[in-house]
Amino acid sequence: MNIMINSISLLSRLALAAVFFMASLDKVWNPAAFAQATATYDLLPIWAVNTFSAVLAWLELFLAVMLTVGFWIRPAALWSAYLMAVFTGLMIWSGMVGAVHDCGCFPGMDSQVGYKDAVRDLLIMLPALWLLWKPGQWLAVDDYLARR
Repeated sequence: MNIMINSISLLSRLALAAVFFMASLDKVWNPAAFAQATATYDLLPIWAVNTFSAVLAWLELFLAVMLTVGFWIRPAALWSAYLMAVFTGLMIWSGMVGAVHDCGCFPGMDSQVGYKDAVRDLLIMLPALWLLWKPGQWLAVDDYLARR
């Protein structure tokens, strides 16, 4: 049983890390395009868009690294679940108001905002919720530090 739980936890951790890594790459390297995508939601004052976009891009990359190496797994999973909940709410809201624009989630994928993306975000949230419950020990810095 412990082998199965650790296997699921490791797979969840690495899958979630891959999602955040892929989502952050273009946002970090092309912050102007991501800021423009963020601005299309019309939720932030224009003066806050650049800062918010930069912080979000680097937060996604930071979470990817933390999950990959297994450091602070539960806090990283909590932040991941929180972000996915916010993104899910944003996609539902966009679908309700009939917004038609690229979500800015995974640059280059040309995904329109709406309910389909809300379902995708909920599915991405599942590994984060699992890791909150069972963070696992395999290939994790947390496990190494706990044994010292």
